[in-house]
Amino acid sequence: MAGSGAVNAFDPLDILASLKPLKFRGIEVPCLSNSIKVGQNLVEHNQYGVAGGEQENTCRKSAHLSFTIPFRAGIVWKPSLYPKVMRDFWNACCDGTTGPLSHPEFGLMDVKVGDFDLTWQPNARDGADMNVSFVETIEKGLRIELSASSPITYASSIADELEKLGPMVKLPSFDNSTGTTLKGALAKIKGAMLLAQMSAASLLGDIESTIGGVNNLIDFASSLTDPAAWPVVAGLKNIVSALMQIETQLGTDAGKKKKLEIKYTTTDASPTLVASQFGTNLEDLFKANPSLAILDPVPSGTMVFVFVK
Repeated sequence: MAGSGAVNAFDPLDILASLKPLKFRGIEVPCLSNSIKVGQNLVEHNQYGVAGGEQENTCRKSAHLSFTIPFRAGIVWKPSLYPKVMRDFWNACCDGTTGPLSHPEFGLMDVKVGDFDLTWQPNARDGADMNVSFVETIEKGLRIELSASSPITYASSIADELEKLGPMVKLPSFDNSTGTTLKGALAKIKGAMLLAQMSAASLLGDIESTIGGVNNLIDFASSLTDPAAWPVVAGLKNIVSALMQIETQLGTDAGKKKKLEIKYTTTDASPTLVASQFGTNLEDLFKANPSLAILDPVPSGTMVFVFVK
């Protein structure tokens, strides 16, 4: 029986008909092609007057894995492969520590990154192709956190999704000293952390400013009656949580410890009373929560960030 859509049950499936995924440090990407090479450690024992010799196998060598990854905006992927996933994957490869690789054929293994490169071509303007090699390694005590996204990568990912939801609820543009968009502000913080271009005090200042800007968006989105705003509020709160983790990890601001705790108001109260209830002053309250400066009273149930003494 034949037809335009008929499939012969005896035809072998084409394993290259689709892009196979691999995952490294929790980031999944498609493979255009991949290869694996394994050598054997052979000791050759020769004997005088005898052609050839005995080959003694002492063990196999580490597997070397090579992948070509198409970071192309034209490939349907979530989030977009170019430039979002490409940047995250590139940053993951810049980390020289051992990380988990999920191979599309052989499953999970611990690896270190070898060589990697990106190529842009004039006849393919929707992204770039990456060649990357990994070397199998065996190390005890590999931390499980290595397979999870870092707080800043997680926050950037949420911002990418919120950008798609924003027009649905007409969110105002994010505007403070760190950038004109929330995504841009997080990108600046992420770049500074990766390249160590800023002092801890300057970086913490940008993080605090970004937290303040996100708080403004939370207040605005919370005031909307459109149900589409609900996931936006949840996403923004997750971004604040991620930024607070980064701030805690940095550990210092101009020589003094500074951490933020989340509090919730239980009654309608003035900013002065809120500051008093949470053991802080108005200056620090407004620094961590710029939106409270225009609220009087502050509504019950408002999320407030308080510096820990």
